This record gives sequence, C-alpha cells and structure tokens, in this order.
Amino acid sequence: MPNTRTNQEWLHDLNASGSLQEAAIAELRVLLLRAALYFFSRNLGDFNGMDHNEVIQRAEDCAQDALIAVTNHLSDFRGDSKFTTWAYKFAINIAMMTARRERWKDVSLDELSPPAKVISLNGRCKTSQMGSLPNNLPCGLK
Repeated sequence: MPNTRTNQEWLHDLNASGSLQEAAIAELRVLLLRAALYFFSRNLGDFNGMDHNEVIQRAEDCAQDALIAVTNHLSDFRGDSKFTTWAYKFAINIAMMTARRERWKDVSLDELSPPAKVISLNGRCKTSQMGSLPNNLPCGLK
C-alpha cells in the first residue's frame, strides 16, 4: 500500500517536477483507476456485450481523463475534504458519463418520442408538440 499523503503533500508533489511528481501522478492514476473500476463493477448492465478487456480499457480511459482533469483543476482544490475524495469525484463523474453513453449508444431518439404532427399552411408549419415555439417559422426550421 502506498504511503498516505496529506492534502498539502498531494498538492506539493503534483506541482513539483521530476521523480516526485512522477510518483504522485502514478499513485493518483491508480486511485482514479480503482474508482472507475468500482463504479463500473456496480453498473455492469451498461456494458452488455462488452468483454472484460474492453471494460478495463474504458476504466483506463476514464482514469486518464480524470487524471488530466484533476491536474488541470489543482488550483480549485479548497481542502474541504481529503484530496483523494475530491479527486475520486472526477473519476466517478467521468465513469458515469462513459457508462451513460454506453447504455444509450444504440438507442435512437426517434424511437423514444412519438413523431410530431406537422401541418403546412401557406409555407408555415404548425407542430403539435412544439407548443412554445413561434407558429410562424417556415417548414423545416422547427
């Protein structure tokens, strides 16, 4: 198990250079990967038809994206929580977005809603499901 760093140590090490920064980034990446894998393990239904290696690769991608986001937002960390808790949020949010995209990737929006009824009157359209839009838009613009 890696050494437990304080919030100040995380910030210092991630903003440092050389081997100190490399070690902090490697440790943070492992923590973010664990967070993404944990989320995916609780939401395996979103990855139906995907083999184990593909799910692992998605988690790796999430961890990498989260690592970039965390390093880009280091100055936003206020210290209200542990640094690792704050960083986990990035991994979990990115994993959630990935799972959501995977869950809905084969679903067409046209299949989810009934077709709108369009009536053309003198070059103008009236759409029954577009109640708040102006009624004088030309056909094709609604």
